Amino acid sequence: MHVRQIAIPSHHTLAIATGMAATSPPMRSVAVAAAAALLLIPSPTLNRISFPSSRRRCPSASALRWRPARCRGKPAVTDVVDEEDEERETSPDAKLDDVRGWFVLDEIGMDIVSIALPAALALAADPITALIDTAFVGHIGSAQLAAVGVSLSIFNLVSKLLNVPLLNVTTSFVAEQQALDADYTSAAERDGISSPQEKSGDQRKFLPAVSTSLALAAGIGLMEMMALILGSGTLIDIVGIPTDSPMRVPAEQFLTLRAYGAPPVIVALAAQGAFRGFKDTRTPLFAVVAGNLVNALLDAIFIFPLGLGVSGAALATVASEYLTAFILLWKLNSQIVLFSWNIVAGDIIRYLKSGALLIARTIAVVLTFTVSTSLAAREGSVPMAGYEICLQVWLTISLLNDALALAGQALLASEYAKGNYKKARIVLYRVLQIGGVTGVALATTLFLGFGYLSLLFTDDPAVLDVAQTGIWFVTISQPINAVAFVADGLYYGVSDFAFAAYSTLFAGTVSSAVLLVAAPKFGLGGIWAGLTLFMSLRAIAGFWRIGSKGGPWKTIWSETEGDRSSRRKTTTRLERNRRRKRKKMPCLNVSTNVNLDGVDTSAVLADASKTVADIIGKPENYVMVVLKGSVPMAFGGTQDPAAYGELVSIGGLNPDVNKKLSAAIASILESKLSVPKKRFYLKFYDSKVCSSHFLLTVHSWVFFAM
Repeated sequence: MHVRQIAIPSHHTLAIATGMAATSPPMRSVAVAAAAALLLIPSPTLNRISFPSSRRRCPSASALRWRPARCRGKPAVTDVVDEEDEERETSPDAKLDDVRGWFVLDEIGMDIVSIALPAALALAADPITALIDTAFVGHIGSAQLAAVGVSLSIFNLVSKLLNVPLLNVTTSFVAEQQALDADYTSAAERDGISSPQEKSGDQRKFLPAVSTSLALAAGIGLMEMMALILGSGTLIDIVGIPTDSPMRVPAEQFLTLRAYGAPPVIVALAAQGAFRGFKDTRTPLFAVVAGNLVNALLDAIFIFPLGLGVSGAALATVASEYLTAFILLWKLNSQIVLFSWNIVAGDIIRYLKSGALLIARTIAVVLTFTVSTSLAAREGSVPMAGYEICLQVWLTISLLNDALALAGQALLASEYAKGNYKKARIVLYRVLQIGGVTGVALATTLFLGFGYLSLLFTDDPAVLDVAQTGIWFVTISQPINAVAFVADGLYYGVSDFAFAAYSTLFAGTVSSAVLLVAAPKFGLGGIWAGLTLFMSLRAIAGFWRIGSKGGPWKTIWSETEGDRSSRRKTTTRLERNRRRKRKKMPCLNVSTNVNLDGVDTSAVLADASKTVADIIGKPENYVMVVLKGSVPMAFGGTQDPAAYGELVSIGGLNPDVNKKLSAAIASILESKLSVPKKRFYLKFYDSKVCSSHFLLTVHSWVFFAM
């Protein structure tokens, strides 16, 4: 049985609840039926309240329990799952609909496509810009072109190790926090609670994940810049360019100037992660395209008319990166409070832990491809050229798969944070479906058009023959690549960063061993087989992880198996964030045996709310006060005017503050309700040790107002 939402007079609230609690189990059903019949009678002075579902942890299936109002102001009805929906989800018709859905691009499928397409264009903009830079620098001279290539390789390696993990972590955390903020905002609007920003006229949201990400990005960017400037000579020595080489001077010049672009690059990526968390990929596309156009324009001005050469190319790139970062921050600032000193240390630790795992994953990927490239170089210049053509084609078309992974990550993170596991499963199905179709389409396109595409890179028949052989491996692996990339996005969507890192490390280790053994025997065929194995192991790991229902996936899949108890026992990320929210929203519940019919209750509530807010230093509109009258109670053996109160979520138990609160509230009750101070009993609850559904105190201070 589910009592979803009912309306009762305020002076009957606790009486009905305590009456049911006092009856024996056989009588509870009668009490519930009588109460329900009574509640059907309309009354002009009804207040809407919520009772929890009888499926909560009750001794009897028919027992109802009363609990104080939730501090976040959201009715308990939102925590009750409609059994009809659950039965529908597990019915044969629902399963058949799911199967049919694989062949239909529904609303969620369209959401995935609408997020992925702009993201793919934004991802493709950077390689295109690199080609433009290469074209300009190539007209200066071969030594300068080679020097820029080496410097870019160093810069990209350092940036990729740190920037990409921050981008992916930011996307997941911002999507999660955006979903939670929307949840709280809707509840606040329903309950008439205004945030401090709304009260001051500032409509921007405050999402700590954005502030934390930007702060970390700025710090990491400055460290990257200093490391590249101070260590440019050492890094160039490591890659093997001697001091007497004609490439040495232009390489150091380009890398030193390019280092000044490290801060805007990583800040822009953090901002892109925030927009991706909002499921907005159009704004980053606009900013990236604008920056790249400026880069091309400045290249044409700095390199030749001003005669700056390689230094001009670096300055043009840095200027465009600052422009991109400025556009993104400007647009983001119109929606979000960018910087705040209220950054929680726990959020920073969470970023660092997740980022460290993804750094390990990135290292595994980079090392695997480094091993394959070095082995291909040992085969000779012609095989290496053919290998490079196939690899560049492979990396370019993988941008589509990356974009799909991004869309799946943002949507899954949002639904998972809200606890909407049914929709999360639909997102999972759809992104895998679209990924599989995309992989097959890319494979078909490459198979039919690679002969024409390869002519864009070279006209050497020997190189084209080698590339034509390698394209078979590239084509066959496309569906596998799509699944592997999408699986990465799904990992990130549920913050399963640990498995993403460990599975990639395992796949990279096994594949590198195969490469080292197969390449000497089978040449490029062995290299492509090793890379295909690398992607296959990642795809298999994704299917196994998602299907095994381990870690965070257990929560998503538990309801499909009818295991309702698993959902109640598992503390989700949504519940943890709600607990944090409750700490910031104090809740005062007062019950009295005084009849409130002739009392100005609005004045009592206003005075109590202001008093609590002033003493604990919280905004008044974040303090909830609940007052119940005509509640049967005996105090000291008499039924003279008395009151009982509970103060929840005041941010910790402080005896001095609690004494002030008890005295102040007692004064209000004495002046407004004629309740003697000595007959008021106030109990304090620490939100850190309360359960999520029933407020069970582990320790508290209790004061009689004297």
